[in-house]
Amino acid sequence: MNKFFVTILLLISSWCFIHPITNVLLMTSGEKTFAMISYSERQSFTRSTVFTTHYRFTTDSKEEFTGSCSIAGHGISDEPHGTLNILYLKSNPNINARANMTELIFYAITWLIAGFLFFVWAVKTYFRKRNSKKELEDAGIDDTSDDSIQRPASAAGFLFILLIVSGITYFFTYGNTKNIIESLPMFNTPPVLFTDFGNTYSSALQSGMFACSGDQIAFSNYSDKQKLYIFNKRTKNIQKVNDDAPFYINFYKGYIYYSSFHDNKDIYRVKPDGTDKKRVTDSIGNDIIVANDIVLFSNGNSLDNLYKVSVNGGSEKRLTNDKTSNIIPYKDFIYYINENDSNTIYKIRSNGKGRTQVTKFGVTAFIIENDKILYIAKDSMALMSSNLDGTAKAILINTKVSNFYLSGGQFYTLEPNMIKVYDISGKARDMIPISASPWFIGIFDNIVLMSELMDNTKSYYLDLSEKKLNNF
Repeated sequence: MNKFFVTILLLISSWCFIHPITNVLLMTSGEKTFAMISYSERQSFTRSTVFTTHYRFTTDSKEEFTGSCSIAGHGISDEPHGTLNILYLKSNPNINARANMTELIFYAITWLIAGFLFFVWAVKTYFRKRNSKKELEDAGIDDTSDDSIQRPASAAGFLFILLIVSGITYFFTYGNTKNIIESLPMFNTPPVLFTDFGNTYSSALQSGMFACSGDQIAFSNYSDKQKLYIFNKRTKNIQKVNDDAPFYINFYKGYIYYSSFHDNKDIYRVKPDGTDKKRVTDSIGNDIIVANDIVLFSNGNSLDNLYKVSVNGGSEKRLTNDKTSNIIPYKDFIYYINENDSNTIYKIRSNGKGRTQVTKFGVTAFIIENDKILYIAKDSMALMSSNLDGTAKAILINTKVSNFYLSGGQFYTLEPNMIKVYDISGKARDMIPISASPWFIGIFDNIVLMSELMDNTKSYYLDLSEKKLNNF
């Protein structure tokens, strides 16, 4: 038993000497190879399961990478993963060239000290036992010593040192993975300050059925099988763009962006004259909002997680694992409804950092105006307001509201055969009778576009100066 114990100590001490020296040599040699950084997460499909999924490395600029990048599908979860060419230790990919060299040296010295202690312990134990046995034999005395106390004490000391070394190893390897990942350029990009948008918050709230740029309003024409049309609010002329059935329309820098219902809700862009049509991404795009050359969307291929992709297409990047809807980019944050947390409002930066719960209360829909959250309360369905941090709640319209639109400092709500108008404080100002019961509404200056679903599927427009309903 004593020889076996000493042999184990000698083997461990040898490893403690060889391991840090090898790692330091690998670090200083600078050999490049492919590294895949993964993490565990809990997802629920038909059942709850824990699996390892690989983070998809994406960035708006290829120059931000330290090496090359390739994307592939995960065999089990169908979750995309990436491989990134970085400098790292072959024996332990969790330590790479971006690790602090002082920490690495301290890590190596700790292992060397541990190896020396194990070696000394092994040698002293061996020779002490051998000399003791020889002295007893020379004296003609049988060895009847009881190791019942020595062995547990030795084992306890052995485990104590091993625990310290293992803890230090974990801290500088697997425990430090997050810091190493965040040090990579793609995770260290500054957040975007959103100033340029492809649609208004209120129009995006209407499933993006309408989006305006100048005199042109792109819309889904329910009078012609939901095809994509352009309406000129000055000439009152309409023109078909294509036969796609668009949702979540955005009008941005000369292109119309939308989710195509005819093509698995992939995200496309096209010019108003129907030319230069291009698929931006083949993921299912919900709640699309375009801002600052970024397409933000809820990815239906990934449990409705919040994603972003360049307006020119390319690699996607997941920003959060939350089930997301009602996406509102405002200032330097992206606000959204987290359907995994009772429909409360969350916010996150465009680089995937700073995820924070904003409200403790649930909402069915919301927009942001002048640092105020305007929302429909989940419990009462009343139209309410709060500060950006969810405080100072106030009731604006104390009746059940299913949909609303803010334009020109006025709220517009829909009821059967009626559009009600309120000022920004919630005081009723006007009622506009209409011979329709629309689900969606878009207001652009004096032009109101409406879409009616179910039994009477049609699209209309109303000139507020005339208050006359016109069919498309």
